[in-house]
Amino acid sequence: MKTFIAAAVLAVGILTAAGPTAAQSPGRLAAAEDLLVAMNAERMYERSLDQMLSAQLEANPDLAPFAPVMKQFFRDFVSWEAVRPEHLRVHAERFSEAELRELATFYRTPLGRRVIEESPAIATELGMVGQRLVEANQPELFRRLTAAMTTK
Repeated sequence: MKTFIAAAVLAVGILTAAGPTAAQSPGRLAAAEDLLVAMNAERMYERSLDQMLSAQLEANPDLAPFAPVMKQFFRDFVSWEAVRPEHLRVHAERFSEAELRELATFYRTPLGRRVIEESPAIATELGMVGQRLVEANQPELFRRLTAAMTTK
């Protein structure tokens, strides 16, 4: 175990000593920032959080009295400012600078604006589909889990 920890620490040291990756270049990060602005990512993120919380409260009505506490928790710990650096990093890692600029251009078109507006509702609706499918098949899930526990 000590050898594993030492190797992990060494690997992290080597990776961080190597300096910033291409995804962290100023041009790429600036292009990622421009994309987030074009996507109106802050507003989209906040709407997604609100819709996710609403869906959770709808699925679990017993949580309704705790809605204000949950909303405040999200404001305190899962705000846009808390996740923004990760959004920049993830987009910069996944797309080249040219692709980021092309995406920003797309999101500034009428169709791109519509995609932005519809995305939170689509994500919520599709998440609820998955939740309904799991709920509808819970007996089978429990059967499989029980079978797996009895074979171990």
